[in-house]
Amino acid sequence: MVLCQVPGVAVIAWMLKKMSMSASLRIFEGCACLACLWCTLSSYFNAPVVVAVASCAIYFFLIPCWCIINVLTPAVYPPLYRGSASGLLSAIAGLTGLVSPFLSAAISESSE
Repeated sequence: MVLCQVPGVAVIAWMLKKMSMSASLRIFEGCACLACLWCTLSSYFNAPVVVAVASCAIYFFLIPCWCIINVLTPAVYPPLYRGSASGLLSAIAGLTGLVSPFLSAAISESSE
């Protein structure tokens, strides 16, 4: 998956020179949504190789989105609260990262 992230970051760096951050973010998020749809349809039709390729496409588009979001988020808050707000949001993101594996395991066990 890391091999899919690096070209995505290179493409977004090139795009940021050509257009604004918000336009680049919208394009990459839209492409990530299409890649998620592609992955979902591929898994529905039981095509594991296509699911792997679609997963790589998701990583290609989503990691650069996180890069842009990490740059844009501090600009939303006033300088007085910027560090606290960024730290709080980072902690919340970390908590969701801790909870999501257990939640997905519980959902997958209940669906069987």
